[in-house]
Amino acid sequence: MKNRSRKRPKIPALIDKINGLDPISRNNLAKSCGTTIGNLRQIAYGYSGVSPRLASQIIKNCGCTVTLEQLIPDLAT
Repeated sequence: MKNRSRKRPKIPALIDKINGLDPISRNNLAKSCGTTIGNLRQIAYGYSGVSPRLASQIIKNCGCTVTLEQLIPDLAT
């Protein structure tokens, strides 16, 4: 069996924010962060890492309580 990369923790505030928006607002949020809604969902559900630049854009544009430590858990260790 292959060693799969470890899944990151989910970010409930980001999940709630994304799911609470209509499709146009979701796309606008992703665009303002410099990514796609698919990538934001992967980040929110713990399936994708995030660069420091993208993390700062998510924090700035999300309008919800998301921390750098949630987005980049390796910084907390």
